[in-house]
Amino acid sequence: MTQDYVCVAGTECPEGMDRAPDLVRDRCRKGHYCLRGDINPYPVPCPNGTFNEFYGLQSVCILCFNIIIILNVLTELFFYKHSH
Repeated sequence: MTQDYVCVAGTECPEGMDRAPDLVRDRCRKGHYCLRGDINPYPVPCPNGTFNEFYGLQSVCILCFNIIIILNVLTELFFYKHSH
């Protein structure tokens, strides 16, 4: 008897997997996001201009623009704090 497994969002299930997906061992790789297996069974690379620093991402990647703003603010706060 064969049993089909559907990956939960945030996990990868290679074709022919013979066990239920594990949320830790089979988590989605960095730089990608993983939809539910019945929607798309393959990890989706982050589009240009976005990134993913974490494992197990389920939906979309983060815009690089947001990180640049955060880094600029933190840099300004650091220099302001150390110049006074």
